[in-house]
Amino acid sequence: MDKKAYSIAETAQLTDLGVTKIKEAIRLGALEARKAGRRTIVTEESITTWIASLPKVKHARVPS
Repeated sequence: MDKKAYSIAETAQLTDLGVTKIKEAIRLGALEARKAGRRTIVTEESITTWIASLPKVKHARVPS
């Protein structure tokens, strides 16, 4: 991550998630966003914190 803040579209592209999922995370308060005039921006720190807060994948047992 080179930039310090990203648009919603850039955040979606950076995380390989859809814009709708990013907007939902912001709406639910899981991903912190800020306003710069009319633009909504997401900081690098907010993205990192949000990703770290996502649940870990549980490994399924492989039948023997």
